[in-house]
Amino acid sequence: MITPKAPVPLARRQLGLATRHQLTTGGVPAATLTSRTRPGGPWQRLLPRVYLLQTGPPDHRQRALAAVL
Repeated sequence: MITPKAPVPLARRQLGLATRHQLTTGGVPAATLTSRTRPGGPWQRLLPRVYLLQTGPPDHRQRALAAVL
């Protein structure tokens, strides 16, 4: 079972973004990342190992922060 309580506050502070490392150390299994980033899923992979935890296109601030992460 997923317990995304740890990554959610972090993602809020990071404009809805999180790295793979942040998510997996927060308790999100790697298989969950794979399933949630499939086409039509609720999350998006913006860059290698950087995920946007929302639907819809990222804004310019999210794209810039994704590059930093």
